[in-house]
Amino acid sequence: MQYPPAREEDLKENIHGVGVADPYRWMENEKDPRLAGWIKAENKLTRQYLDKIPARKKILKRIKELQKVDTIDVPSPRQGLYFTMERKVGQDLGVFYVRKGLHGKKRALIDQNKLSPDRTATVRMIRIARDGSRLAYRVSRMSNDQGSVRVLDVKTGKMMRDSIPEDVYPAFYGGVVWEPDGSGFWYSRLANGAPKGTPKLNHKIYYHRLGDDNRRDRMAFGDRIGRDDIPSISVSDDGRYLIASRTITTGKTESNDLYIQDRQGRSKRWRPVVEGYGAQFIKLPHRDKLYILTNHKAPNWKLMEVPFQEVSRGMRAWRPVIPAGGYPIQEVKIIRDRIFVETLENVHSVLEIYDLDGHFLKRIALPTLGSLSGMAGEPEGEEMFFGFTSFVTRFRVYRFDLKTGETGLFDAVRQNVDPERFVIKQVWCRSKDGTKIPLFLVHKKGLGRDGKNPTLLYGYGGFGISTTPSFNPTRLPFLEHGGIYAVANIRGGGEFGEKWHLAGTKGKKQNVFDDFTAAAQWLVRNKYTNHKKLAALGGSNGGLLMGAMITQRPELFRAVVPMAPVMDMLRFHKFHSGIHWIADYGDPDKPRDSKYLLKYSPYHNLKERDYPATLVMTAEGDDRVHPMHVYKFTARLQKLDRSANPILLRVEGKAGHGGAASVSNSADQYADVYAFVFDRLGMRWR
Repeated sequence: MQYPPAREEDLKENIHGVGVADPYRWMENEKDPRLAGWIKAENKLTRQYLDKIPARKKILKRIKELQKVDTIDVPSPRQGLYFTMERKVGQDLGVFYVRKGLHGKKRALIDQNKLSPDRTATVRMIRIARDGSRLAYRVSRMSNDQGSVRVLDVKTGKMMRDSIPEDVYPAFYGGVVWEPDGSGFWYSRLANGAPKGTPKLNHKIYYHRLGDDNRRDRMAFGDRIGRDDIPSISVSDDGRYLIASRTITTGKTESNDLYIQDRQGRSKRWRPVVEGYGAQFIKLPHRDKLYILTNHKAPNWKLMEVPFQEVSRGMRAWRPVIPAGGYPIQEVKIIRDRIFVETLENVHSVLEIYDLDGHFLKRIALPTLGSLSGMAGEPEGEEMFFGFTSFVTRFRVYRFDLKTGETGLFDAVRQNVDPERFVIKQVWCRSKDGTKIPLFLVHKKGLGRDGKNPTLLYGYGGFGISTTPSFNPTRLPFLEHGGIYAVANIRGGGEFGEKWHLAGTKGKKQNVFDDFTAAAQWLVRNKYTNHKKLAALGGSNGGLLMGAMITQRPELFRAVVPMAPVMDMLRFHKFHSGIHWIADYGDPDKPRDSKYLLKYSPYHNLKERDYPATLVMTAEGDDRVHPMHVYKFTARLQKLDRSANPILLRVEGKAGHGGAASVSNSADQYADVYAFVFDRLGMRWR
């Protein structure tokens, strides 16, 4: 293919004694007019290629058919009012509704479809006051991390004059926490006087009283925390205690400290609850106690409690409520005198109920192997809602009644896919060092193991994030036409607790790549597919995984799709959120870390050889993983590839890290992904 020319610079740096070339450093400057021209030419070339694929229009049509269902959300109850985000057939984006009573008439409060003519602006956060009278929400112009906060009166449906503009609320950290009486809220924002151009740094907690000018908002917490730290705040049920967290992402591992303030005490100073332990502590205030979910000396997490009056005594006053078990705790929700605990057992959700003393009461039966999401309920409510999904089961909402102890289906997306047509199985393979790695396989019933099935292998492997079964309509056309969708639950994620996570971080990151390689080899060895019928897909940290596969094991895959990937491991910390990834990746400014980062950094390990067909994707508004990773990697890959395989770049306009937000644009995006996979794996639309 004739790729658009990309200027190379003779730039070479000495990094801790090693000479490192960076010929496309100029692409880090998003304002360079030459970059805009190059991106436009690359997008044109990509469109010319993808639009000629015979199956693309049919894939797009099928995705749109599958999207023709109303979507639902887990309700958020507030004193008899129920709030949900729902999307009706024909709408591009969801509408936020309120209704009085479980089955009352819905009233629209926020219609995302009206936020911008091209439907690229979206609501990225909604926080509802405890009495349901008001809500604060963040609007992002490009569905990314930046946005302004607005306040809405629920009764009238009208905007209040309170707002926090985008230039002082430039990032998603911390959200909004309402005063119990709804008179104001705390929020994370850029500190007054912070240097310009640092939207992800220098954050503090401020307090906004309704009716005040936001320029008069005072700092509530953070005057002594570092510029890289991420603050957040919670408030006790009665409003007396504030609990603040300072998350540190530049240490040996991600950790946080907790602090408390007694608003009724003589001194309003912040006192440490835990400080300097190098572990994570999630604050869960309930009634007169502070519950703390932590991985301190508990890789699978444990739940502790301490009365607010005894917090100053330190950990010796803590009492175990739910000790660490054989499976990692994912989420805890406390309602009245019940504790709802989600754990992961071999990478599927399990939901159990305990009393406040930690005595086991019952396990809630779930429909199949799948994933729980969005537990919601009021602190003293009589109900708990939760969502559930699986690979071929659309989203459902269940309601648990605390009075009766019964669980019932509350709402469900219309199931326009027959789950009985498909098989879901979990298998295990062994990685290079002998570690057992689970794989989920999804395919049509009756599919033969002749080694010829087109297969798409997905992986993530980072930041303790678990990749659990979930429904995505965009992959159905691939499955319906004989494809196997495989998910490798590799190290670096949280599927088996903190030990599993740490085994894929920093100097052990190669384990992540070895695990994924083992999964690919297992699929071939067990005659599910062959290397000419195997593709790989991953986004963000999973995009880094794709970059490592391209550079380390290009012969394994016929096609690779990195989405919003991290590719330059020596400069990731200099852009956007990158500095907050040091706990997982390491610090490029340290000689020891730089050595192992350079060893696998995809951008730096490209060389002249044959590479698989590659579709690299990003969005111009991605303010989490800077698009420069994609630009530099793609330019260098196109320069060095010696095969006849296409190396394509797709840049989504006016979108953030997750890509296109609207249904129609998202359908186009994934039609491109699967058309590319169809084409390279030799699939035909039947």
